Amino acid sequence: VFTVKTNASNAYFVWEKKDINVPIYSDLEEYKDDYIVKLYVDGKESFDFTVEKEVNCSSYSTVLTNKIGNYTVYYKAISKTHYAYSEVPIVFHVIDETKPVIKLASKTIEVEYGYKLEHIKYFTVTDDTCKIDEIEIILDDSNVVYNVTGTYPATLTAIDLYGNDISEDFFVKIVDRKPPSIFVLKPLEFAYKEEIILSDYFLCKDDYDKDITHRLD
Repeated sequence: VFTVKTNASNAYFVWEKKDINVPIYSDLEEYKDDYIVKLYVDGKESFDFTVEKEVNCSSYSTVLTNKIGNYTVYYKAISKTHYAYSEVPIVFHVIDETKPVIKLASKTIEVEYGYKLEHIKYFTVTDDTCKIDEIEIILDDSNVVYNVTGTYPATLTAIDLYGNDISEDFFVKIVDRKPPSIFVLKPLEFAYKEEIILSDYFLCKDDYDKDITHRLD
């Protein structure tokens, strides 16, 4: 009769990653193994284990990759050699990582003097998960001097509900296309060989240049 002295090993699992991000509309197969679990035996890492998925009555069928949300599937790590196991919930976060899309009517937007830029008129913004009223649209026209003709830089930014943002730079060109107006101040009756001073008889006004009577010809 003989005996063999054995010492029980200290074996335990550490789940270093239990949350998995899945971009919306992606194939779940590409992310099922994106977890991290390690087995330590007597303080040293061991690879003598297997992982079972969809345990505890959970199923991948409950993970909807076409709908943003959090979905749980249970995994179980087992080491038969070291009599150790660990069962944890793996949470699949179906998220939106796609930026909105901005389409510019033109890289240079012309705006008539006296008016301001309305981004809805010159741009379209779309997103694969959010409606237009769920997207924050920010127009930075702080560099545009609307009362002075010229070309100025501006930026349009769109941010969806999930923090994905995109910015497009463009130019705003302030133009003056409205012709001036000429007013007759008094009857056009002149003495023979009289020197005519136009400003005595006419007034010429412009929205942009104001009084331009001196430019009458």
